[in-house]
Amino acid sequence: MLEHGIYPEESELEALLPVSVGVGKGDKVYYMLHKLRTSVRWVSPSTANLIMNWFHSKEAARVGKIKWDSRLIREAIENGGGGWDGQGWLGKGKYYVFRTTIGADGLCKCSGEKLATIQID
Repeated sequence: MLEHGIYPEESELEALLPVSVGVGKGDKVYYMLHKLRTSVRWVSPSTANLIMNWFHSKEAARVGKIKWDSRLIREAIENGGGGWDGQGWLGKGKYYVFRTTIGADGLCKCSGEKLATIQID
């Protein structure tokens, strides 16, 4: 698709995501989540379920770097904004995933944390 200048939108990514999740291709899942991040303001409930399935999977707990350069991560976040580091999966272990909503004040109803403001491409 990319070689022909076709950039996937949510519907294409939603169709591709279960394939990568199903075969445990963490690098592809990471790539598709990045594409969703840059091209979709919010995901549909069905895409959210696919993402949750990934983070509940055994493979998601296995992928990831144990050692990384925190300086590179900090620089990438500062340059990319919004907490995006682009360095791949960092850390290993079980994820805890919850559905939540965000209040008008920018606070997460689950954690109470205030969301960072990011520049949307």
